Amino acid sequence: MRNIFRSLLPRSAARATSSGHASLSRPAALHQLAAVMFLVCAVVFFVPVSLPYKVAYPAFVLFVGSWGLPRPLAFAFLFSALGDVGGAAGNFLLQMGFFAVAQACFAGYFAYRLSRLSLWRKGRMGLAALPAVLMLGWMLPTILPCVSPDFLRPGVTVYALLILLMMWLALQQESPWWALGALLFVASDTCLAWNKFVGPVMNSRLWIMTTYYGALLLLYADSAFHRHEISPRSNAL
Repeated sequence: MRNIFRSLLPRSAARATSSGHASLSRPAALHQLAAVMFLVCAVVFFVPVSLPYKVAYPAFVLFVGSWGLPRPLAFAFLFSALGDVGGAAGNFLLQMGFFAVAQACFAGYFAYRLSRLSLWRKGRMGLAALPAVLMLGWMLPTILPCVSPDFLRPGVTVYALLILLMMWLALQQESPWWALGALLFVASDTCLAWNKFVGPVMNSRLWIMTTYYGALLLLYADSAFHRHEISPRSNAL
């Protein structure tokens, strides 16, 4: 099982995993520093200081601090940062496209874990599908008809399917923090879509960004500090 985990890591990190806990001190220190810097950058975003693309700093910090983490997670943080840049530049298509790739990276990693660690359970799959199906059933008739211009609707539909797939897979993991992070990601993007296409949301910037940054931090911290791949648990529902 450790060989499976090491196949997802950079070679240097895989060597660190095989050589014992002492060699993990360097990436562990990097992860702690990245988490602290993430919080600093998140606070800076809300401070009325003019900095270019400062909305992307927190996600980019997590990408830089992803040394030793599975590559799909690192790429997910990178594409999240690029999506933030697209949003800050006022290019919604670019923003949505990069975040779609980020959701695909998260979903791919979660699916990989479920398959390789034998975590698929019919009961868990059904329970996890319930909120995803309910959310999709609410989004499509409520938000999608309001999307304008019309050519954005296919992209918004694909993105909604991707993020709900990511949520469905995250809810099946053994970590409640991954599940909460996925739920916060969905809440953030739902608030963003409602504010952009349906109608104004009071304090939208606060709600969108706090849930988004909270999602990133939970997805990163649980991966970096708990390291479920090393000690997998296979709980039947």
